[in-house]
Amino acid sequence: LSHIPYGWYEKLKKPVVAFATMLGCSVILLIKDSILTLPPVQFIVTTLLNETLDLNSRTYIYAVLWKVLQLKPWFGFGAENNFNICQKFLLISRNEAAPDAQNGLADWLISYGRIGTILLIVLIILCFKKAQQNKNYMLMVGLYIFFVLSSVEIDYDIIFFFLLASYAYLVPENDYVKERYENRKIKMGI
Repeated sequence: LSHIPYGWYEKLKKPVVAFATMLGCSVILLIKDSILTLPPVQFIVTTLLNETLDLNSRTYIYAVLWKVLQLKPWFGFGAENNFNICQKFLLISRNEAAPDAQNGLADWLISYGRIGTILLIVLIILCFKKAQQNKNYMLMVGLYIFFVLSSVEIDYDIIFFFLLASYAYLVPENDYVKERYENRKIKMGI
């Protein structure tokens, strides 16, 4: 982290940048699998990652996922029902079904629908807005790692929300807090 210029941290702290990153990372493979036809991407996927170009059937899952999302678009199927829904609708082969949506945003859409997903995104934006004065860049970078990884996995779990809450509410001490603490010590005779 010490190699990243300070100005980048200030840009990454902005709620609009966090939202754009989260949304961009989540939808890039959902809406455009033609990115996999680019030779550099093919080299990375096949040679460096030793994967197939269908990303272990993810491209098929993403294609079928739109039909599943239309079944209950507004409120979703309910929290933690993804496994059952995916086992029922996202068949990869005759004997195998996808265990989940393989995408963080798609996971929210299946569970909570459009309304719940919008509320979760608003929560993330509000937390980034609240954390504007936070200097804890490690928590912020951790959140961005979750944004990137969620493009091919479901990573928005309890750890993500713990990091988000920590980033929003663990603000550095300022002079006002120090002064109140000192005044309280004086009043208590410490």
